[in-house]
Amino acid sequence: MSDVKISGLPAASQANNADLLEKVDSLSGLNQKVTVAQIAARLGPGPTGPTGPTGPAGATGPAGATGPSDSLWTRSGSAVSVVGGNHTIHDNGGFGDAVDFNYDPTAAALQLGMTDWSHIYDFPGSGQFVLSYNFACDGTQISATIPLLVTSSDFKTGGFVSLDSDVTFSNTNLTASNLTLDLAAGNTYNFRCVFFLSDSVSVDGAKLDFGNSTTTATFFVAQVTAFDTALNLSTRLVSLTGVAAASTFTGNGAFEISGTIKVNTAGSFSPRFAQNSHTTGTLTLAKGSFIQLTQANPV
Repeated sequence: MSDVKISGLPAASQANNADLLEKVDSLSGLNQKVTVAQIAARLGPGPTGPTGPTGPAGATGPAGATGPSDSLWTRSGSAVSVVGGNHTIHDNGGFGDAVDFNYDPTAAALQLGMTDWSHIYDFPGSGQFVLSYNFACDGTQISATIPLLVTSSDFKTGGFVSLDSDVTFSNTNLTASNLTLDLAAGNTYNFRCVFFLSDSVSVDGAKLDFGNSTTTATFFVAQVTAFDTALNLSTRLVSLTGVAAASTFTGNGAFEISGTIKVNTAGSFSPRFAQNSHTTGTLTLAKGSFIQLTQANPV
């Protein structure tokens, strides 16, 4: 082994010469120069060095800008004023360019209109919506009031009622059945009635009116025809208490009525029935008799 020349080793390896020589012994071909690379190949890789330090964190980017407010009370170009307790927004640009909003806390009214208030949309706080227009030439105002709060008393545009069982009448006193409908004040209605009637004694006849109604009318007209075996009666009534009477009524038949009523005072619309005269018979108002009303344009 004296002829083996070890060269180029780092200083740290010189202390391990005996171990190195032992490993070199295993190399084939003595009397040759053994290189560090050959020795390293036998020894294997050295230990892993320490991990380097972590670099500094990157800088945080700037925060985004806050978007503009779209509120008409705060937006640029709108002017808010309080005059006489009224809160008004005058929009100088960006929202129609000539629109004012006004709130009157005393009247609880909200208004939307042009700057000159020629066109006005008014919520007066009384359950209504008012549309108005002023003609600039003479200041004439045209307005329409629409109810917003609809109650059962307002919503009486018509109706239908029919009898669910027979009702009998055995004297000449006009008496109500349960045929009734409610009418709203100021409304005009067209109505049609078909009352299926029969009298067990034909000479006792039949009669009716609308005197059971609690409503009052500024206008009332009804054309009444009665049929038994043929046309028995044709007459016109001009009041709720006007009576249509057939002196005789033979067998099964019907009173058919078409009419119009303009309501003054709200209330019920209800007919009464009786025999025209009485002996021993009974008048029967049959199941299926009906009243139909439809709200019409005012008369």
